[in-house]
Amino acid sequence: MRKIPRKYLFTILGAVLVAVLAALWQFYGSPTRVAFVNYPEYILAPMLDQPINSSVEVVPLKWTEKNGEELKNYDCIIFFGMGLNFTEKQQEILSKLKKPIYTTASTRKETALNTLTDEQLDKLQQYLGGGKENFRRMLDFIRYDIDGKRINAPKPEPPKKLERRPFFHIAEEDSFKTYQEYLDWYKKTGRYKENAATVCVLSGNGGGALEDLIGALEQKGMNVVAANGMWNLL
Repeated sequence: MRKIPRKYLFTILGAVLVAVLAALWQFYGSPTRVAFVNYPEYILAPMLDQPINSSVEVVPLKWTEKNGEELKNYDCIIFFGMGLNFTEKQQEILSKLKKPIYTTASTRKETALNTLTDEQLDKLQQYLGGGKENFRRMLDFIRYDIDGKRINAPKPEPPKKLERRPFFHIAEEDSFKTYQEYLDWYKKTGRYKENAATVCVLSGNGGGALEDLIGALEQKGMNVVAANGMWNLL
């Protein structure tokens, strides 16, 4: 058997080492790409208006009859179920796609997808319970637990249990259980204007364009209260 010259041996060993390191980086250190599919901008935009783990890439994807093939490029896929439909071709693509997939707020049996373990699903649903902090923690959880990458991946904090505080202003922390509590805070901060009209803005989330709307109404001399429209309020 012909002996490999030493200079070539070092080259081969170096190439093998580079290939191994590249594979390890791809498995443990590459960015976690999370697709949020069919999500309304008013829900997703406020959640992204905060610092998140730089190793997690959040990609909002619109969903039409032409979509489907690009989902293979993501490490985790979360669908928003309201108004979601799948063509036969899309159902075929999804059935062959070996990716972590979950549909939240699903309204139809055929779109209620879930490839997560029971434990992962329970945690994810708790994180999706609401709030910017839970969203940020959820992304850490997706990278660390679901995607299994541990480089630049802090151990995720548990889901934060949220108190029902449906009346709010712009900042997430400025939220209250009752309208009277909100009104007391509104007056204390000097925003309240006597004898001015009060506008109630019904919305599922704060932030984003809602922040601009509240600011514009207040500049016009009106009092404003935002209320989470996803709950029944007196």
